[in-house]
Amino acid sequence: MAQAPKKHIEYYKNNKDTINKNKILNKVNKGHKVNLKTVEKYSWSEKQKEFLLENVRIKKVITRKITNEYVQKIINDDENIKDSSKSLWIKTLKTLIEIFNEKLFSDIFKKYNDETIIKMIKDKYENKNTAIRHINVFLKIYNLSNVFKKNLTKTRYDYFSNIAFDMNQKIQNTKNDDKDKDQRDYVSSFINMFENEMFLRKFDLASDNHIVSVMYTIGCFTKQNLEPESLIYVPRVDELENVELVTKDKDSLNPRKNYYNYLTGRLKINNLKTTNDNNSIFKYDHYINPLAQKIIKINIDNRLESKKLYLFPIKKQQIEKKLKEHVLGNRFLRKTYQNVYEKLELRKLDSMSRVMAHTVETANMSYLNSKTYSNIEMQKSIDKIESQFRMNRLNIGIV
Repeated sequence: MAQAPKKHIEYYKNNKDTINKNKILNKVNKGHKVNLKTVEKYSWSEKQKEFLLENVRIKKVITRKITNEYVQKIINDDENIKDSSKSLWIKTLKTLIEIFNEKLFSDIFKKYNDETIIKMIKDKYENKNTAIRHINVFLKIYNLSNVFKKNLTKTRYDYFSNIAFDMNQKIQNTKNDDKDKDQRDYVSSFINMFENEMFLRKFDLASDNHIVSVMYTIGCFTKQNLEPESLIYVPRVDELENVELVTKDKDSLNPRKNYYNYLTGRLKINNLKTTNDNNSIFKYDHYINPLAQKIIKINIDNRLESKKLYLFPIKKQQIEKKLKEHVLGNRFLRKTYQNVYEKLELRKLDSMSRVMAHTVETANMSYLNSKTYSNIEMQKSIDKIESQFRMNRLNIGIV
């Protein structure tokens, strides 16, 4: 076999690293797998590192320094989550970073093993839901960033994912135990909400307090007789925070915003807490009943022009406060609607769950209790509700 000329051997010796690095880059460019140890033998320019991180077909490549600012930008750039959810992710990211006190996000995974990371999060947050939310930051960034995906590796991702899943299962088991013990009768609380609406109608007509009450009581119905089948949507607090006011339907076409036409009573809810994309099954486009329309219009007509931007001229914290004072707390209110209409057989579970903008599974796991009614008890409760509704459906105090 002929030997290579001495000058070629000499050239190879002098340029060995460059030649071998080019071979690696060519292999990667062609989609071939390369050995991790071979890659890590050489020094690479930042541009080459970027190329390898994006394209190399191995489980772990060169560890890239990932800054806290980079991770925050990844979340901010996610167009599939609404602003309120994005704000919570950013807040959780910041408190997560505080736990480890590392200048670089990637240093968390260099300095600590997976068990230690989980332990530190659990030690900081005894509340399981809060701990899970912080673990989920790792999972979210992994799914949004190819750079972080290759930095973390699938093995570590699976570990964190399994831990979060196991913790969530324990929470659900606890909820099931609580559900078995919960025998609360929500009927009296339900009736009290509508009694309070009548009180405000008499003594504080069309005030901010009153329209909050209206939107969570009679405003949940499309018909003024408040019949069960006309109950169409029980909103969450954040879903009514930034409902834009319009007077023409052509001004309510953005599929990611919520609108209320206060001349026609048309309510369009596109963006809910449960909405992650434009294909969500939970969207609402309906006309609230004439009585609720009139009360809300009186409120809007009496405002300064600068306050006619949104359905509620107040912020979320104020809405929550007024809701708690004049209706019920947000969570308790939703449980009340779910249990009353399902347990008294006024609406079927799947139909009622659509009104609540959550799944049947969520209704069973998180909302319904174990209270049961005899036929006699059921009819007495229905009669009490109807007696109250006879008052609420009248145009008492409304011109």
